[in-house]
Amino acid sequence: MTREPLLDTLCGLLRRTYALSAPLLPIGHYVIGDAGFRALYPKGEHEVRSESGAGARLLVRDSDSGVRACIYYPDAMIRCLEDKPPQRGLDEDNVDAFAVLVEELDHLLVAAERAHAGRGVSLLELEVQANVSKDLVLSRFLARRGRRLDKHRRAWLRYHLFDGRTYCDDDPEIRDR
Repeated sequence: MTREPLLDTLCGLLRRTYALSAPLLPIGHYVIGDAGFRALYPKGEHEVRSESGAGARLLVRDSDSGVRACIYYPDAMIRCLEDKPPQRGLDEDNVDAFAVLVEELDHLLVAAERAHAGRGVSLLELEVQANVSKDLVLSRFLARRGRRLDKHRRAWLRYHLFDGRTYCDDDPEIRDR
């Protein structure tokens, strides 16, 4: 039996949860790695930081033919998730990378939904929505098979999602957000 790719599983979960209807190609068509990022920014206007998730981002531009978007996931982050698949469990080695994967996917889906509806979205809305989605998805993966999270696992997850995070972006606006 062939398993559905993780990104497709997450996309389906988020689309069903929020009843999103923006027409998107298979989600993998919107993902680029380090080489794709360098191709978009050949002069190095943006640094490629390929750590456990640092540097991952949603890239959006408005063109004459509509809104264009893709998600940049650093190669090192993807290798981390391939080495320690979240489907087999979450731990100190993969929780941060998985949270980043979910966050950027959520950003893309929300931005696509808003663009499809002809509405804008603020950076604050994207961040709040992504925090809810990360908690939802990571709780589900951590609980496994419909069980509820006990208070210790819930505290561990909250720490990794919210309390233990260090926001070290060079842009003070992004750090504050």
